Amino acid sequence: GDEGGTEDTGESSTRTGIEMTAYYYLSDIFTLDAELAWTRAAFDRPVDGSTAIPGAMARVFSAGLNVDLGGGKFANLRLRHFGDYPLDGGERAKGSTVANMRFGYQASPKWSFVLDGLNLFDSSDHDVEYFYESRLANESMPVADHHFHVFEPRTVRFQASYRY
Repeated sequence: GDEGGTEDTGESSTRTGIEMTAYYYLSDIFTLDAELAWTRAAFDRPVDGSTAIPGAMARVFSAGLNVDLGGGKFANLRLRHFGDYPLDGGERAKGSTVANMRFGYQASPKWSFVLDGLNLFDSSDHDVEYFYESRLANESMPVADHHFHVFEPRTVRFQASYRY
């Protein structure tokens, strides 16, 4: 996580579930794609009183509508959802959903241009979340709390690329 390290619990775990990926060609122009995962990951024996594995998501969903407009022009709309998931100390992180859009133009084999609309609905969901002790400068003792990074606010980004 944020600490830049991992720690072996010494315990084994089991993961079961199903993952599906689907592509559907509506026409020569429109394509749909979707990815879905339902899983259960758990320690085989309780660690700190719980079999829940911190950060192990049970539900993940991603879908997109892709458009090939011809002449090097393309567009897509993407949605990503992460379900609630366990954190350390028996805490839980709430799920998050974000939608992004892209318009692009491949002008030549060397030049391409892309316009992205990120976080279209200006979601304030948490992109990543942890639960651990930390101490602010004005606190005398560490406090266990949720630490998170919210999605970047709605953003428009332009990119021009030249391949040589």
